[in-house]
Amino acid sequence: MKRPQDPRWESYVTSHQGYRFHHRRLPGGRLGETPLLLLGGAFQTMDTFQPLAERFAERTDVLLVDLPGAGESDHLPPEHGAGFLADCLCRVPDHHGLERVDVVAVSFGTPIAHELARAHPGRVANLVLVGTMSRVDRRMQAALGRCLRALERGDRRGFAEQVCDSLLARAHGAEIARFERVESGLRCLARRLPPRAARQFEANADRLLLHRQFRPGAPAARTLVLTGEHDPLTTPDRCREVAASIPAATFTVVRGADHLAPVERPEVCQALVEAFLGGRSLREIGGVGPIERPGKRRARRRSAPDGS
Repeated sequence: MKRPQDPRWESYVTSHQGYRFHHRRLPGGRLGETPLLLLGGAFQTMDTFQPLAERFAERTDVLLVDLPGAGESDHLPPEHGAGFLADCLCRVPDHHGLERVDVVAVSFGTPIAHELARAHPGRVANLVLVGTMSRVDRRMQAALGRCLRALERGDRRGFAEQVCDSLLARAHGAEIARFERVESGLRCLARRLPPRAARQFEANADRLLLHRQFRPGAPAARTLVLTGEHDPLTTPDRCREVAASIPAATFTVVRGADHLAPVERPEVCQALVEAFLGGRSLREIGGVGPIERPGKRRARRRSAPDGS
């Protein structure tokens, strides 16, 4: 595990039901601000988010975590789903005596964050889900299957192409910020995935295939759901569907981005998150689509006398 460059970073190891995992804390911000917990996707570790975390630390304490099945944390068999991982995640604020945190989760981390907010409603003040969907549909199952078969064959080149096909909107590459750089970096990462990380990817993919849906019930936390306008994996329609299931949710898209919006348009994603967590309007932020409240529309339709 890499050593954080900023000397303020504090590193910890905790465990849940015998599974050990790592997390870090960066003190910062203003007194009284709710601490922020960042949770990454399938190819992301704490190191991925460290530069972003240091920017957020200007307003509050920041927590990073590699749950079991990620980074240098213990391997986690796929039968353990989002509920188990949400209980692990709860241990992080517990470790620091924190009653509530804001949570920002990306891609694979979103079902875990959703379950944390749903099952432990008093622990999450605000929730941000970046690139999410309420179920693993047939299209995603097929994409995961192609990636797994390439890994099983030892075809790293084929695996890298399948990963890029799944996450990147290649047909819209000319419209997407930093597309060539991001595509090259993702392809290189997938080709050179160390054996431990490849094993983690296989277990996490199997986890998604075994546990295909969010558990019933909507989080009570204020929620922002967003993704890139060209996201081919967790499409805007799928993300909007998640937002519609949460009464207090807001939804928008990031222009000129796909599933990797936080990498392609980091300045827009950061501005959205900071404004949302700060309770400010999102309508003045450039580079985003319409600001929607699909949960409110669904509630109004349900309350109409004729159900329309």
